[in-house]
Amino acid sequence: MKWIPWMVGGLILLHLSAFICWIYCLIAEKPTWRRKVLLTAKQG
Repeated sequence: MKWIPWMVGGLILLHLSAFICWIYCLIAEKPTWRRKVLLTAKQG
C-alpha cells in the first residue's frame, strides 16, 4: 500500500494546478472586462 500517498499527492497537485489555472483565467479576463465597461461608458 505504498502507492496510496502518491495517489493522494497526485490528486492534491491536480486540484491545485486546476485552481491556479482558474484564478489565472479570472485575472486574465478582468482587464478586458474593465475595458468593455469603459468603452460603453464613453459611448453612453
